[in-house]
Amino acid sequence: HVVLRFLPSLYIPPRQVTNSLSEHQRAIMQSIADFPGIARRQIVESLGFELNPVRDDLEKLESLGLIERSGKGRGTVWYLKGSAPTD
Repeated sequence: HVVLRFLPSLYIPPRQVTNSLSEHQRAIMQSIADFPGIARRQIVESLGFELNPVRDDLEKLESLGLIERSGKGRGTVWYLKGSAPTD
């Protein structure tokens, strides 16, 4: 009888993100790709979505590492990950 034990590794396998995104999240990603530095309010107005779901979707996309924010409060704008201008 042999028992094998594997130590946990730091490797995190890549996620299949594109298939798990909702239609709204994909539309938001496309808006950010088309208009880098777009504000949340502009996303809401251009897509005709409600404000709170857009806020939630932006937070989800940011947590997945797909987008990043620049600025704070009303001055916050969104970019695809790695495409924000550097100061």
